[in-house]
Amino acid sequence: MKLPFAQQGGKLEVTAPPLPGLAIAGDYLLYVVGTNGAVSDGRHVVLKLLSDPEPD
Repeated sequence: MKLPFAQQGGKLEVTAPPLPGLAIAGDYLLYVVGTNGAVSDGRHVVLKLLSDPEPD
């Protein structure tokens, strides 16, 4: 799915989907597809609900 993002230097800030049902909390691999169709290496990301307690 396409996600909104902002580029700052060599980093990307990606905005999660607005509805939890579109991407449930959990582990994901995030890929970036360039305008030339080249796919980046996957990066591990974790989506959490704002109400999830922090682990001890």
